[in-house]
Amino acid sequence: MDETNQKKKMLLMGIIVTVIIFAVVLVVLLILMAQESKKTKIQFGDQIYKTSTVEVTTEEGIYQEKSIQLGEEKVPAMLVDPQGNAYYNIETISKIAGYKYNNGAYGSDNIDETKDKCYIDNGGEYVNFFADTNEISKNIKANEQYTGELKDLKEKQNNSEENVELDVESFTLEKPVILFEESLFASTEAINKGLNMMIIQNGNTMQFYTIEALTSAYSSSLSQKGYTLTSNFKNQRALCNNYAVVGKDEEYGVVDLSTNKEVISLKYDTVEYVQSIGEFIVSSNSNFGMIKPGEASPTIKLEYDSIKLLDASRKLYIVEKNNKFGVVSAKGEDIIPTEYDQIGLSTVSAYKSQGITNKYIIAGECIPVMRNKAYGLYSVDGQLLASTRFTEIGCETPDKIIDNTSAMPTLTIPLSDNVTGIVFAMTNSARITSYGIITTKGTIVLNAYYTAIYYMQRNGNTTYYFNKPANDELLTLKQLLATRATVRDLIEQTRSQEEKEAEEKREQENIDRANNPTSSQSDDQENSGDESDNGEDSDNQDENIDEEN
Repeated sequence: MDETNQKKKMLLMGIIVTVIIFAVVLVVLLILMAQESKKTKIQFGDQIYKTSTVEVTTEEGIYQEKSIQLGEEKVPAMLVDPQGNAYYNIETISKIAGYKYNNGAYGSDNIDETKDKCYIDNGGEYVNFFADTNEISKNIKANEQYTGELKDLKEKQNNSEENVELDVESFTLEKPVILFEESLFASTEAINKGLNMMIIQNGNTMQFYTIEALTSAYSSSLSQKGYTLTSNFKNQRALCNNYAVVGKDEEYGVVDLSTNKEVISLKYDTVEYVQSIGEFIVSSNSNFGMIKPGEASPTIKLEYDSIKLLDASRKLYIVEKNNKFGVVSAKGEDIIPTEYDQIGLSTVSAYKSQGITNKYIIAGECIPVMRNKAYGLYSVDGQLLASTRFTEIGCETPDKIIDNTSAMPTLTIPLSDNVTGIVFAMTNSARITSYGIITTKGTIVLNAYYTAIYYMQRNGNTTYYFNKPANDELLTLKQLLATRATVRDLIEQTRSQEEKEAEEKREQENIDRANNPTSSQSDDQENSGDESDNGEDSDNQDENIDEEN
């Protein structure tokens, strides 16, 4: 009997121990599952990546770096800063999406492998990210296959000197791109705008949707409603902001995907998404305008022959009407009258060595215009700085002018810490071209006098030169400022009201001549004489200054 009882006790004890062990294991498993459920996950389609977190202490505070297993590598995927802001590793996200990541900046003459900047080839664009800046830029690839809602735009491009392709777009971000332990991280906003991805947070899972995934997801549902989703990359980018450019019976519009309602009616011949602005260029009967989703009236009336984005940060557009060009704001306000043959310079490729790539805005302040092959200047807010009387803007071929291959093309000159000069040229009646300097505020500090204005680089130093071989005169910028008191004083002065009124009067005279061709020949002769006098006055002025000094 005692032996039986002993066996029962041992059995009971074994059961109790087993239950306790089971309970402990269960509790441990529940704890582990709870901890696992709290871990951030990254999801692309059906693929889910679990993250592991490492805390990194810096002078700014504690960062949480979250890594994932990608193939055989453990790579950084997320970064949470001390303030709790989340950033994503640009290289890792690009690789998962199938995009190509490159060190350095796209379009830069300085090809390098520095890790403080990168560019992504996502198939339709080259996207630049720079550490510690709130700016990203996109270089949109040329697309020869324009179909549907952009077909007429392509035909317009072939018949016009103006290129309707949005070659470059720029975006201003709320939070800068971060360089952390030699990796670049970007905010949700930057990933959305830069890589054209929609990011949805579902608990601790960050769900990423690429353009390809969004297109596949929405094509079928929109088709069931009778819509055809755009096949053009430019317009597909609208999907990332919950808009779909759609067509039906060769008429096009925009559907808000969050409400499934048309926010731009399907009645337009063409629709083009301007991602950096979040608005749409539309056309009807060859009249182009701008519409913002949800607005009852166009932001820019449909009264132009073409519209092209000039500057995203300032929301400025080049417009065309009757083969004349101007600039308007996003509100449809005239910034530059639509009366010029060209907005911007023809090209700035010669000035890449100065870091100049924008042919529409010089030094961030001035917009060149052209009428009758003569250039003038406006400020970006629409103030006339110089009437259309310059033969050229910039000294493009100084190496040929003075027969010296070290002379570099020069468009802008830093006259002081706060004043930037723009090189211009004028040609007199004897067909002699001379160069001068006008500031970005519109003050001519140096009349058209020198045969060439350029810079040279020696031993890492840049020196600007003012050359007039006929007079055996060669000055550096430093020497010019030291010996030309008039130039020095003009740089310090602001542009007077009289100067502004004189420029406006000259431009009105140019407009009158353009509208009265019968008198253009005699006026041209008078202008040639004026330019010749201008050159002589400049010569005399400089000679007098030499004598004074």
